[in-house]
Amino acid sequence: MLYYIKPDNGINKFYNEIGAEITDATIEQVDKKYVEFKVDDYSKRFKKHLLEFAENDGTYIKINTEGKKISRVDRITKNAPNMSVHSAVMAELAEDVEIMTMSQYTFDDSLMVPIKVGGVLSDFFSTEGGIYPGVKILVNGEPGTLKSSNMYQLLQNTAKENPDKKVLYVSAEMGALDAKRSITKWYTEAEKLVSMAFPGEYLGGNEQGINATQYLLNVLSQGWDIVVLDSLKIIQQMLKMENNFSSDEKAEQWLLALLDRHSKRAENKRAVNTSFLIIQQSNKSGSIAGSAALEYMLNGTLMLKVDRKLRGAQYMEFKKNRSGQKEVRLYFDAVKSKGIVYNELKYRAELELRDIISGANIEEGDEPITGSALADILSAANKAGKVIREVKEQEELPVA
Repeated sequence: MLYYIKPDNGINKFYNEIGAEITDATIEQVDKKYVEFKVDDYSKRFKKHLLEFAENDGTYIKINTEGKKISRVDRITKNAPNMSVHSAVMAELAEDVEIMTMSQYTFDDSLMVPIKVGGVLSDFFSTEGGIYPGVKILVNGEPGTLKSSNMYQLLQNTAKENPDKKVLYVSAEMGALDAKRSITKWYTEAEKLVSMAFPGEYLGGNEQGINATQYLLNVLSQGWDIVVLDSLKIIQQMLKMENNFSSDEKAEQWLLALLDRHSKRAENKRAVNTSFLIIQQSNKSGSIAGSAALEYMLNGTLMLKVDRKLRGAQYMEFKKNRSGQKEVRLYFDAVKSKGIVYNELKYRAELELRDIISGANIEEGDEPITGSALADILSAANKAGKVIREVKEQEELPVA
């Protein structure tokens, strides 16, 4: 957000009157007539104070809302000068921006190799098999759709298949004792393979004065290959409470910027591009909770759902996936003796059916796949699902 304010109308007075609403603000001289005022806060409350001050004190304010509804702001601040100063500043900056073709961009080869996350899950997450380094994926679903259990299973699989990788589960909703009682006791292997962090136990500061924000910063700085954050909403509320953020959106922006430091820029002790799986509960309407921009700033959106037509069978599918298939269902069940069990046959059958319908993978000389062959595939998949359900009825996992 950029504001241009005439300095002869009293910048100090402006600070004194609405200073409580300012977050990360800086002032910079643009020319002899205007001062550029930069602020990250676009809350309605802040804007109201700003515009009231301008009207009462006669201050001219030049505003760039960076994609917000600028027309409404211009109408309120009708005495604002034109945007020529800002245009000149941007033109000067543009001279230093280098535009390249993709062939000129260079990346470390390791960023092109996905991390294996266990059997069919690897194929489900990307066409190359696994989760790419440095991606951020939202894991969304209603309560009871086993979001936490699935992500914990994924970390266990990853640690077993990749002894050189470090995986972390950040549980903001539970403390260590709660986690031991509910999730980890069902995954005996994971207890030794998956690191756990509990920022909620530091909320407001512990005996050493370390609060939840500092704890989270320190934990992530150690460098992890895959991190599960459970959940986005709770972590946002912690950040908002400890840092006096003016809105949930502000806390969300701060958190996403922190994740970018580790996922895109590898700013941690191991210099690794961390992949984040961010758990978020659906709102009452079943849609994704959070800001309108949240889903578009991430690499994928994984939905966990209940199939009412198949006696409450549970499945996951990607609504958005930049690395692989989307809207392909992977059914699963929770079995105490095995953890999360995935119906790979049903998943493969659906992929096969999609390929046939679209005409993919059919070459000259191929034997035609008849309806009876498809029926055999689907029948085998359904039988596999029935076996899983029968085992599940004997040994139930806790809902998480």
